Amino acid sequence: MRLWIIVGIISSLLLGYADVGQSASIVAPKLRKISYVSLVKGIAAPSDVQSKLKAIEDAHNAGILTDEEYKGKKAGLLDQGSITPSEIKNLTLYSDPIWDFQFLYPPDWKIQAFQNMQGVALTKNDDNINLLLFLGSPEPRQLIESVASQIQGQWKDYRQIGTVEDKYEGYSVLEFTGVNPKGMKAHAELSAHTSSGMAYVFLMSTPENEFNNALPVWDALLKSFKPIKDGKIYRHEGVLSFWYPADWSIDKQKVLEIEDYVPLTPPNAGSMGDAPTELYFLFAQNMGEEKIDNPKDQRIIDYMDNQI
Repeated sequence: MRLWIIVGIISSLLLGYADVGQSASIVAPKLRKISYVSLVKGIAAPSDVQSKLKAIEDAHNAGILTDEEYKGKKAGLLDQGSITPSEIKNLTLYSDPIWDFQFLYPPDWKIQAFQNMQGVALTKNDDNINLLLFLGSPEPRQLIESVASQIQGQWKDYRQIGTVEDKYEGYSVLEFTGVNPKGMKAHAELSAHTSSGMAYVFLMSTPENEFNNALPVWDALLKSFKPIKDGKIYRHEGVLSFWYPADWSIDKQKVLEIEDYVPLTPPNAGSMGDAPTELYFLFAQNMGEEKIDNPKDQRIIDYMDNQI
């Protein structure tokens, strides 16, 4: 087994590692990244739209409206304009410190990045919105169907209500209900988007009677979402794949000359005379039978200390 180590050096600064089996996606060095959070104004919406949405939701849950009737009435109400309620006039702009994507969300929702750095979760009580990232560019519709198939295997009484094509300027949305793995009757929507070699999956799940209260948050997030900047995907000998910024370069000749070594060069890399002061590269180290699953493992620190 080989351990792929990601190194970024500015003078003598070290960054992270990745453990790679047959294939994996990892993060290109981001030592230049500066993130920020700011506040922007939201839009107040007519309260009658919100109350009508609640009424048709209740009628649908009671079996008075069929799926098609519910879908049609709901679409008609949403076409009347933004349904962002007055209580979220101020929306916080989230800028991801790793991946650069951005979106708006209410300040009373909690947001937390996943430990694997492959997305974020927004929560308020039992309302949940998850944003997941994947390497690749599958068709959004295929991605929605694939994720929906997995959810169907995990939820009881799973039932699709319907799909709204291009609901959010190119973002199609699948709506469904069922009993989630926590045993709660839930109402959910699923969407997907691809850009610059990355795929994004958006999933909102709420208790059945809370769906319309969370819908404006979902609406604001998808309408405001901005994906990461342009990038490329590099694949190394079928065992390693990673995304890196489009304005960075990889010297493929050096990759051929030195086995299991991938140098990356940012634009305007730092230097002092002819000597570089800013270096980024990946290299592999044979692990033998040793198991390393944490970048804080002392063996990695000792190894890098000896190398540098």
